Amino acid sequence: MKFFVGLACSMAFLLAAFLAQPRLWRDAVPPEDPLAAARWMASHPVDWNAAAALTDNALDARSDKRFALWRAAYDAASHLAPLRPSPRTSFVRAGLFHWYELGDGDRKAVVAALEPMLRDPQVFSDMYLSLWSLTRDFELLRRANPHDVNGTYNLRELAVIYGRFDDYRALRGELRNRYLAEFEQRRDRPPADLLTLVPNPIDDADTPLIQAILNELHRRPLDNSTTAMPMTSALVEFALDRDLKPVDGLDELARADALLSPSLRARLALRLGHTDLASRIAVTNATSNAPDWRAYHRDRALFEARHGDLAGAEAQLLAAGSDDPQSLETAAEVAEILGNTALAAQRRTELASKYGDPKTWDDTCSGDLCRSAYRWIYASAPRTVSITMTLVQSDEVPPYVEVFLDGARVAEAAVTAQGAGVHFEIPSKGLHKIEVRLVNRFTRNHTERRVRLS
Repeated sequence: MKFFVGLACSMAFLLAAFLAQPRLWRDAVPPEDPLAAARWMASHPVDWNAAAALTDNALDARSDKRFALWRAAYDAASHLAPLRPSPRTSFVRAGLFHWYELGDGDRKAVVAALEPMLRDPQVFSDMYLSLWSLTRDFELLRRANPHDVNGTYNLRELAVIYGRFDDYRALRGELRNRYLAEFEQRRDRPPADLLTLVPNPIDDADTPLIQAILNELHRRPLDNSTTAMPMTSALVEFALDRDLKPVDGLDELARADALLSPSLRARLALRLGHTDLASRIAVTNATSNAPDWRAYHRDRALFEARHGDLAGAEAQLLAAGSDDPQSLETAAEVAEILGNTALAAQRRTELASKYGDPKTWDDTCSGDLCRSAYRWIYASAPRTVSITMTLVQSDEVPPYVEVFLDGARVAEAAVTAQGAGVHFEIPSKGLHKIEVRLVNRFTRNHTERRVRLS
């Protein structure tokens, strides 16, 4: 105890002696003025903190030698503390703040110092928009980003907003690879964590990722700790529409009340073979001929037909309604399953008559494409489809449009003042969905772009 008392007294005595001589403690702190700090550094040549602080402030000095001072301070700080982030951060911060005053050589030096910093996901997320506005160096961002899902997604969106459509297409493919790589990294995390990897929107090119998620959930199913996530419904709907297997790892989603809409729960329960559960959900929630229940009734009609229940199949077809092409197509399939080929042919003739050459698009904005629009087309044989697109509203960056056939991208184009046209093949007989998506929906002034389809 006496030792600690003596040590405390000694420290107090030394502190009092230090404070009694102002020159000692004042000289230990470099001045804030850049030129004075440079003179102070001459007598304190190994103080890396002071060199880093001078790097930060040198370009604010009122001197024609401020650029040389800035470089020299950075060289000293980085030499004295090569593993510390402060010298690099100070050099980059000062250089970016004075970017328009720098020559090409200094700009290259700032970029060289900046690149390793951008590989940190949080730094990149915080800086990429400001860097693009300042430097317009998209190659820097592509080269130095952290190469993860978020970084690649942000660059893809930036590319399409500013009309860099070649970069957009390349990043679109890179993003798909990033999702797969992220899946491999997360494979052993809690199963529900995999649901956060579902892209928005999904198209057929994402099938390998969705299939990998379903396979992993088959091995480790979702449990009652699963919570609602934005893209869960999209995952389930995508899997059911394309008849992907296995879906048994999603069983909890069919049984839980709050994770999916009732109609999607009923569809999933039916696909899993829980027919009683599907019926209970439908009886409790279904509204006759409601649009969100039509897919369930179509699925149920096919299920009943495959089990030889003609009355049950017809009842489900009636509930699905007959005023949309998918219900007509399902009715034709039901007739075929039940062996009534004449009725199946009659229903397909009706389909060809109504939807063989549709002129209008659904889900448009007062007749224009401003988000996505679709139409159903019935092909009696393989055929070529052409779509002409004309510009209605945009800025100097043209609208960029992607065309999907049954979920697979088949064409894309930028719609300039001269318009644009796309052509693609419908490879098989039957009912097909053509969807057109406007990728860069808004201008930089946040007005909607619009395109006319014909």
